[in-house]
Amino acid sequence: MSLAGSQHDPRTTRRRRGKEAARFLLWKTCEAMWRWQPGDDVHVTCDARPQGIGSQIHATLSVQLFAHRLGIGYCHTPFRAAEHAEGDEAAWVRAWESWLDLGHGAPLFSDLESSCEVVRLEPQEIFRLRKKKGRLYVLPYAHVVTDCFPDDYPFVTDPVRDRIVNRCTASAGEGGPRRLVVHVRRGDVSPTWNVDRFTSNESILSLVEHCKACSTVPLEVHIYSNGRPEDFTDFGEEFVFHLNDDARRTFVDLMQADILIMAKSALSYCAGLLSRGVVVYERFWSPPKTDWVVVETPGVLNRQVLSAALSRVQP
Repeated sequence: MSLAGSQHDPRTTRRRRGKEAARFLLWKTCEAMWRWQPGDDVHVTCDARPQGIGSQIHATLSVQLFAHRLGIGYCHTPFRAAEHAEGDEAAWVRAWESWLDLGHGAPLFSDLESSCEVVRLEPQEIFRLRKKKGRLYVLPYAHVVTDCFPDDYPFVTDPVRDRIVNRCTASAGEGGPRRLVVHVRRGDVSPTWNVDRFTSNESILSLVEHCKACSTVPLEVHIYSNGRPEDFTDFGEEFVFHLNDDARRTFVDLMQADILIMAKSALSYCAGLLSRGVVVYERFWSPPKTDWVVVETPGVLNRQVLSAALSRVQP
């Protein structure tokens, strides 16, 4: 793969700008509908669908940001189940719930439901929300609105990050070399299965080379994956592998990486939202923050954009 800057397809650029314009108009519509509604004492909660834990974290953060932007109360509904649990599902989900503490400082849904008018909305019904006193809205997620402003996520993610970091005895790589952490989705994806979530080894190796070429300091490269050793036979000995590690430890290491190359994964996306390092993002359905380095062509990064991003975190 060439290390030259990516060549943008004009059609792709026009489609992306069209989507961004549509998101902007969507949010302006929301503001016009909700800003002048009378009443107060309105709450919203996230009853996340029992998908992977990353999807549920993202769903909850989206509803928290939705509440923040609208100026309405958030109440918390704990996780109850999750796909891909490690060991006993109930215990694993409770551990994530306690560890993340996404409901920190917020009332519980179970404490408010008896005194409120509970209204459950599907994502496409979110525009039926009204600021009517005593309402408690239940949403599975709020991406249809919050995808309009991913740069605002720090309002809700910074407190979560601070709580996680305070619990850790040491940050990943503290006192050692700069860490380039690569999240590689394997196991449930392949070139013929869940293709829209698959990134080839060739593309990953090329992205790593981009980062090494643009970095002003040596990088220690760590690969995190739920794959098998035989999935990575074309990787060299200089890579440090973490295969099928504890999911919470993986999440912390992704979040605290100096450079994170994301997978097309909700868990990876949430780690990117909590990251204060350089985030390399390959497009999928969740939109990037404006300070992320976007892979426009598989395996190819714009070196000027990457160097500018690295200058923020490297001496």
